Amino acid sequence: MNIFLDANIIIDVLVEREEFVEDSAKVLELAEEGKVIAFIPPLSLANAFYVLQSIYKLDKVSITDSLKVMMKFIKVTDMTEANVHAALNSDFKDFEDALQNFSAENNADISVIITRNEKDFTTSSLLIQSPKEFLETNNFN
Repeated sequence: MNIFLDANIIIDVLVEREEFVEDSAKVLELAEEGKVIAFIPPLSLANAFYVLQSIYKLDKVSITDSLKVMMKFIKVTDMTEANVHAALNSDFKDFEDALQNFSAENNADISVIITRNEKDFTTSSLLIQSPKEFLETNNFN
């Protein structure tokens, strides 16, 4: 199963957000074990890096080292001109979410977007699930 990760999944794990870290870490663990194939767009990596550094005050080296480990089992989707045009012409309220969505829709037979911000993807043609929902509906818990 090919899954698409929103930046908040990476952030949850790296800052150990108490309410979310367990489920988000389990999703990443499934990817590391090869039970799912996880994808993320470069935009989400940049956003996660920015949030981790500017809001959570993590240092560049620790963020980079953590992302290097994750990138051994997370694949990067393409961000194409077609994705940009689709996002610009979409009904998404947030342009960044639209870019992510079309990167997911147009790559690698992705079947689900894993995010804690499900409301941001209501116009997506893909299944949208929280980490908890994903784990429960696929019997990974």
